[in-house]
Amino acid sequence: MKLRFEILPKEQKDIYPHLKAIKDLGFTLFGETAVALQLGHRVSIDFDFFTDKDISQLHSTLLSISGIEVSEISRQTNN
Repeated sequence: MKLRFEILPKEQKDIYPHLKAIKDLGFTLFGETAVALQLGHRVSIDFDFFTDKDISQLHSTLLSISGIEVSEISRQTNN
């Protein structure tokens, strides 16, 4: 399935290619953005990730990606 990148604002389009580092930690794009990238039915303004792995490396990995702002990291949710 071809992803519908037109639903992302420019800032998210710029960051998206760098999210492989998050995938390599065992995180999966999840939620409204994941669905919108497939269906193209709405604009999205954030990325939501899910994992059942240890999240201890997440913060440093996110901060290594230019343009990412981390507002919260917890075992239940990351904003």
